[in-house]
Amino acid sequence: MTKVQFISNEKGKATGVVVPIKQWEAIQNELNYLVPDWHKEVVRARVANADEPLLSWDEVKSSLKRRI
Repeated sequence: MTKVQFISNEKGKATGVVVPIKQWEAIQNELNYLVPDWHKEVVRARVANADEPLLSWDEVKSSLKRRI
């Protein structure tokens, strides 16, 4: 199996990673199990029935940055 390779900038700081596709697929499969399908459906239903507009991910990130 090919090893994971790190990509660095001119200062030597790691800025990226190259992962063999089979390893990446295994990681994706593992992450899919973190949120069960039944919970995804609950969240989708709540979003569909929200009484007020929901924030976008960018708005949430901005809000969190202002609190720090």
